[in-house]
Amino acid sequence: MGAYRALCRPRGLLRRAITRMRQRMVPLAHGVIVEVGFGSGLNLPYYDPAKVTRLIGVDPDETMLSLSPATGGAVPFAMECLQAGAESMPLADVLRTRRGRLCAVHHPRAAGGAG
Repeated sequence: MGAYRALCRPRGLLRRAITRMRQRMVPLAHGVIVEVGFGSGLNLPYYDPAKVTRLIGVDPDETMLSLSPATGGAVPFAMECLQAGAESMPLADVLRTRRGRLCAVHHPRAAGGAG
């Protein structure tokens, strides 16, 4: 986690901009949601429980997933975390039925995206 904080964690203006984007975009999600690159669940507080049927958080890093409040059942909707890369997750067929970009994926074609 130390390396993440030192190298990847957004700071200052970037962090505030990302927070504003989360506040604006995440509440629009509805139904069954597959969040690729779930990490420690930073988007969780912004989901609207009245709109979310189920959330599936996918991340290849077991340590990041273990930091999520979802692991303790502290979310107001059905949720599960899967340790997997998007390229090999068991939900690849779900992603193949949707259009969109998979920005956090190393091999988008293998994950069902256009790339």
